[in-house]
Amino acid sequence: MALTAVEKLKQEVLDWIKRDQVSIIVLVGEAGVGKTWITRCISDLVEREGLSYQTLWMSFLYEEECDLPSFLESIAHQLFILSNECEEEIEDEKKEKEQPLKTLEEKISDRLDEMMSKIPEKQFILLILDGVPEKKKGEEILSKFKFLQRLMDKRLLKVLMSTRNDEDGSETEPKEFKMIRLADRELQRLLEEGVGENVSNFDEFKTQLENIARKSESLPAAITVIGGALKHIGQHDSEDWTLETAVIDAASDMIPLIRCGYDMLPSNDMALINCCLHSLNFFFFKHGGIHYNQLIICWIMEGYFDHIDRIEEAYEEGHRVLMELITRGMLKMQEDNVVIMEKLAAAVSAVVVEGSALTTPNRHRDGFRGIPSLGLASVFKNTDWRVLGRIRTGDGMIKTPSGPERIRTDGMIKILSSPERWEKVSTLLVDGSRLRRDLDTFFQAMRGLQFLAIFNPSFQSPPKSLSKMNDLHLLVLRGCSWLQNTAQISKLKSLITLEISGATFLEEVPDDLFREMCHLLSLNLSGTHIKLLPSSFCNLTKLRWLILRNCSCLELLPTVIEMKDLEVIDLSGATSLKTIHDKKLQSLPNLRILDFSHTKIASFPFLHNLEALTRVSLNGCTSLPTLPAPRSTLPAPRSSPSIQILDVSGASSLIEIRKGSLESLKILDFSKTKVKKLSFTIPNLSSLHMRGCSELKTLPSIKLARDLELLDASDACNLAEIEDKSFEHLKHLCQLDLSNTKIKILPSISNLANLRRLLLNGCKLEKLPKLEGLTRLEVLNLSGNSGLVKIEDESFEHLRFLRHLDVSNTKVKILPCLSNLGNLRFLYLRECKFLEKLPKMGGLTKLEVLVLSGCCTLAILETESFKNMSSLRTLDLSGTNIECLPSESLPKLEELNLSGATSFGEIGDKFFDCMNNFLVLNLSKTKVRELPSLTNLSSLRQLLLRDCDYLEKLPALDDLKGLEVLDLSGTKIKEFHYAVSMFTRLISLNLPDLEGVQLPEDLNWDECGILMCAVADKISEETFVCGSGIAFLQFLKKNPKLWEKYLERFCISIFSHEKNSKNRDIYLHREEPIFRDIYFQTISFPEKCVRYIEICGFDSFPAEKDIRPIGEILKQAEYFALTENAFIQRLEDVGQGNVEAMKGCWLKSCPEIKHIFVKEKADVKFAMTAGDPRGI
Repeated sequence: MALTAVEKLKQEVLDWIKRDQVSIIVLVGEAGVGKTWITRCISDLVEREGLSYQTLWMSFLYEEECDLPSFLESIAHQLFILSNECEEEIEDEKKEKEQPLKTLEEKISDRLDEMMSKIPEKQFILLILDGVPEKKKGEEILSKFKFLQRLMDKRLLKVLMSTRNDEDGSETEPKEFKMIRLADRELQRLLEEGVGENVSNFDEFKTQLENIARKSESLPAAITVIGGALKHIGQHDSEDWTLETAVIDAASDMIPLIRCGYDMLPSNDMALINCCLHSLNFFFFKHGGIHYNQLIICWIMEGYFDHIDRIEEAYEEGHRVLMELITRGMLKMQEDNVVIMEKLAAAVSAVVVEGSALTTPNRHRDGFRGIPSLGLASVFKNTDWRVLGRIRTGDGMIKTPSGPERIRTDGMIKILSSPERWEKVSTLLVDGSRLRRDLDTFFQAMRGLQFLAIFNPSFQSPPKSLSKMNDLHLLVLRGCSWLQNTAQISKLKSLITLEISGATFLEEVPDDLFREMCHLLSLNLSGTHIKLLPSSFCNLTKLRWLILRNCSCLELLPTVIEMKDLEVIDLSGATSLKTIHDKKLQSLPNLRILDFSHTKIASFPFLHNLEALTRVSLNGCTSLPTLPAPRSTLPAPRSSPSIQILDVSGASSLIEIRKGSLESLKILDFSKTKVKKLSFTIPNLSSLHMRGCSELKTLPSIKLARDLELLDASDACNLAEIEDKSFEHLKHLCQLDLSNTKIKILPSISNLANLRRLLLNGCKLEKLPKLEGLTRLEVLNLSGNSGLVKIEDESFEHLRFLRHLDVSNTKVKILPCLSNLGNLRFLYLRECKFLEKLPKMGGLTKLEVLVLSGCCTLAILETESFKNMSSLRTLDLSGTNIECLPSESLPKLEELNLSGATSFGEIGDKFFDCMNNFLVLNLSKTKVRELPSLTNLSSLRQLLLRDCDYLEKLPALDDLKGLEVLDLSGTKIKEFHYAVSMFTRLISLNLPDLEGVQLPEDLNWDECGILMCAVADKISEETFVCGSGIAFLQFLKKNPKLWEKYLERFCISIFSHEKNSKNRDIYLHREEPIFRDIYFQTISFPEKCVRYIEICGFDSFPAEKDIRPIGEILKQAEYFALTENAFIQRLEDVGQGNVEAMKGCWLKSCPEIKHIFVKEKADVKFAMTAGDPRGI
């Protein structure tokens, strides 16, 4: 096979590298054309042929960036001059003090001099300068450092440089190669390698492979992004995408192709989405590269992992997200562990970031509502992130030494014994749980800290030593629920970022708190209970980021018009906020986000001349008054053409949105308002939300909104009219939701070729429009259209991507053929009472759920239809007239429900043979007379046989070890299955009438739900009754025969609700009698203790209505265990006269007890555990 042009290029470059007289080779080509990819290929070729003694790599991201210090540090890392994060100290501290420190350049020079003598003949060091802005910049680096010139003079250095700019400003003549675009064959191979085996073997992928390669415009970066997205979808189930639709979407134009990669981020992984958008913002603000550890630290400080309590676990989650973004081709890790953005992704990021107004792309519009807590990408936009230092995690901390020293984390005591090791720490993130009481001592040695974040601290006031940290730029006190005093913070003059969040006890702050913080750029006081901001707030004239989220007591936002650099104002959740001091915000030209959601504001500032404003949210502002009062409407942002997101959902008093200048608006949400109509159209709209607009009767005109992707008018209960041809031009519409409206007639939707979700449930439809044009439809919900009688025969013929079909609660008698729906996974036909017969379903090979409950006229299931349903997990035939099951094996079936199928009477002997994952069998109210063997159903969790009148005998149940629910009530079973006593996971047991049935010796009824049990007269006197909870005792009280005659042996525990799930070591006695006996021995009770009661976790004695049922039990109890009861001061506190029969007592963690007995009682064995009070 002939070599492609790119393969020839790689071979030619390799040949030139081999030439002695050539030292510098340059690859020139436009962004995304594949320079980095080919450079890596050439590097691999050089190494494969044994030419390279070592390869050094340096990448550049932005044209204006050619950072010589970064170059030195990167080379030093790759030469192992700088220690890695996980290494111990390279040099002993004493030696460092004795020897003068060398510069980094000198150390590199020394290391290379050592290497020169070891380099074999015909080998060399390969230096790769990837993405150099222009050749002369690369040559400047080479001429700057003598050690590089020395290597080139001895012909021990080869330089491979890639650049976009081919201007030749050099005096030397480096060999230059013009990059050509990759051939389709190479792009296809690159894509196949990127997607993995699952996708590359997929038929639709093979079909679209050539289209994707061609549409990518020969840009490997685009292929990498799409390949990463497709690989993830092929490996994980997704509610947003099927592999088929994702592959087809990928075969589009180049920019949508890249955007597709971001859209394919899974909507349930909010950490991934938020970190991805943060990265776009971070690199968009021209930060260039950042060490991967420092990037994760930024994510943690922005609050993207606040759902994780421990800081080390948050770091692990950050690392997972980072690897995922690298796998998807959105970020790239260099050899020196510096993360940069892929070149093409960087070029597209401006479109994505500016176009999303700090939100995710439209498919994830709800995902990025959480504005970053600190806005680090913006606040530190001109900062060199190396000031964070190198990261080390452990012992509940993340810390960074600013110098070459390593900091060990062998434990808190050792660290404190060597305070000099903390002097060089520049960054510290720590769990509050790791801080000891001597906080001042702990922080005393850290006066050089620049970045400090404490999560969930328990102190009421910050340590005094904090006020002496003169270099502190960032302070985060997050989740500081006990904080009440902030006076120490007011002395931090160098602060740039300050967060005090979650301080629910903080009701006021010193008036001079911000007086000396003239450099503060970011302020976050979320979750505090302050009512007013201090007067010194007006001093923060440089503020860019203001977050007062969930400040539920804040009543007033003071003036901010002097803060000219403000970019974000977030007061969402400030539920007491009624007043905004400023009536106009035109003096804030950089303002991008305004969020006053869920406040009580009655008026809103005018938004004139705010050209940077992209997002306004007034969600849940129920106090915005109604019109026509001139100041009561939402002001029209006449001079803010950049607004892209406007959210007034839940502003229940709002009745009008003025037109203004909303041409740039992409997302409009006025759900649950009283808006009756939109008197204008918005041409660039991509998402329109009108959920629950009860006053809306006619759908607004959307003919000009040709880019509309989502239209949601669900629960607009009076919406009845839609203009004809309204949907004709909406070729990009992906979701149409008209559920629970009064729509009777739907206009033609055949042109909606991109429609994925069509939700018409709860409408008044009598006829379904033609669906033949909806070739990419995935979800169709027609349930609840009670007037729908017929669906045309060929309606589903072209819906090959349909995954979810719901026709429940309709009057359909016959369904069209479903055999072409090869991707259908969920089919719901519940309560279709007129459905007499199922259509042919032989092609539903991927069906997982089939629900036919309530189809009372359905009597026959054709075996042929189930022949290929090897993926079926749930089969619901409850309330049908089915007489028998299909004979075909259903190996993945997990749940079978036949309850109320009154004609059903028999299950085949081999029906359960291959069902290894079967979980639920419900045969209640059927005519089943006997069950086949259940031996193979070892995974069974629920066996429901209620009111099976004809069932008299059960098969062996010994293998059902995992059974949790067993319902035999209403059956004719005459023999008790002793295997029940072995079911350690049983939580609900409903028994039939046990008249004449012999019960086992040990009957464990603990937590067995409501026992439908008529107590037998023949219970053995040896029966040991075990249980816990007052409800269990109340049940016994309602069964006098059991209570009075047979309760001779009992073991009962009573737990408070609060302690019900904590420290319940008595659980052991439920599982096996031997464990119960061992437990009694450990607390010095007789091994055969027959009358035992435990009371645990009560702060006060149970109420009379609760304790009444156990009065007689207490009087009969011989052995007591009293655990974690704060109300007990003496034993008589459990009730006067209730300890008369006591022979033994175990006391544990009852802090208030002072007296054991008021009167002498010498015949009682008494024991206490460590930690009991000393006041006895």
